[in-house]
Amino acid sequence: MTTGKPVIDTDTSDLARLTTKQMGAALRAALKVLEKWGCSLSENSALLGVTEADLLDLENLQNQPLTTFEIMERASMLLNIHGCLRSLFSSPKSVYGWVRKPNSHPVFAGRSALEVMLSEEDGSGIKQVLNYLSSQV
Repeated sequence: MTTGKPVIDTDTSDLARLTTKQMGAALRAALKVLEKWGCSLSENSALLGVTEADLLDLENLQNQPLTTFEIMERASMLLNIHGCLRSLFSSPKSVYGWVRKPNSHPVFAGRSALEVMLSEEDGSGIKQVLNYLSSQV
């Protein structure tokens, strides 16, 4: 069970201090979470803000992560969402299934968290879900 503390703080100074090795580890962890959420290649690329071709290149270059601030910020938010879910739920089925379930809270308006995260190309949907979950932890 996590404490609700961010996995990676999305503060620009914290992201700027990450080493290439740390960025690679964070990106691989985010991709593993997306896999457990059952995300498709197109969902993964949209959530990380990269093209499908770039995502495939990224997955093939395990130790050479794309190190743009935007990708790391998105990976950080996705990992923090996962951390919040682990704090809120004890069942792995709930931790990994929650993102696909419709939610009646006004933030979601009957949509799933994944639909909200994918609704804005600029990543603001991911931030909405993270803010909601952070307020619940």
